[in-house]
Amino acid sequence: MGSLGQRCKAQPVRLFLLWVCVTTLATSCSPLNMVKSTGRKISQISFSGDDLHKRVGFVPFLNQSAFSDPLLAKTFQQRLSEQFAEICSNQRQAGESGTLATLPMLENGLADNLALAAEGRLLGLNAVVTGAVISVGALERSEGWFWFKGPQAYAQVRVATDVYDTLTGAKLLYESISTEIEIDEDQYEAIKAGKVNNEPAVETAMMELAERSAEQICESLSQIPWVGYVIAAKGSNVTLAAGADAGLESGQIFDVFHSQQVYTGNSGQAFFVPDLAAGQIRITTVSPDRAEAESISGEPPVVGDAVRLVD
Repeated sequence: MGSLGQRCKAQPVRLFLLWVCVTTLATSCSPLNMVKSTGRKISQISFSGDDLHKRVGFVPFLNQSAFSDPLLAKTFQQRLSEQFAEICSNQRQAGESGTLATLPMLENGLADNLALAAEGRLLGLNAVVTGAVISVGALERSEGWFWFKGPQAYAQVRVATDVYDTLTGAKLLYESISTEIEIDEDQYEAIKAGKVNNEPAVETAMMELAERSAEQICESLSQIPWVGYVIAAKGSNVTLAAGADAGLESGQIFDVFHSQQVYTGNSGQAFFVPDLAAGQIRITTVSPDRAEAESISGEPPVVGDAVRLVD
């Protein structure tokens, strides 16, 4: 049996693995999870700081369909953003300054979730949303009974959405969903010819998928607490990448914990390991997206530390 010090040193890693299991809500601690749609009523898990607004950033969505129209992915992401703002109004979307340019990738083709989380932290994000338009097309089925049987055409759209937690880099949500909309023969031929961007049936399908995706993104965010990040530190004075827009106010006290330790999995993907609380800070001044604070107990914070509101 190891010493008490060795056991204590190992505890953050055990806590982290438990955190990944809980936040991903998946069997055998898999970082992938299919979150079921729950409608517009979004269930909430109670955390310290639940009155604070989580901030979400988007990586530009990809178009992986057979059609090269660049507006397909842009249109879906715009619809998703609009639906998220309506359905998940207690959260905040980052503006242009909080939008990540591209999804960082590992050599093995997997997303570099650690780099994504690190970049998101600097922008004051609690989660990062990525995704793609997987396919857009038209199909026909023979429907009806006996001599009433005949072909019915459908527009079909499939999209995928991922949500990453910036505290650990774990994937909170993997969602791949599709829908079909009845169309007439002219619409069927138009889609087959590649005229998909301004096709009303495709737009209707994207609106439906955007609403469903927004519900599930909001549901996944309800599974994690609000966390802020230290982006500058000098002695006992620190700057947080969050401010009044997130609900921070002068006088609030936050626990500080180190979260730069990294755990690497068998796939090559790495995850941040949140440590135990190391001290506390008090907010002194706030601006819309920044807050200044002073250390009041424990170890002086360093850049990269995470903070949680004290009950």
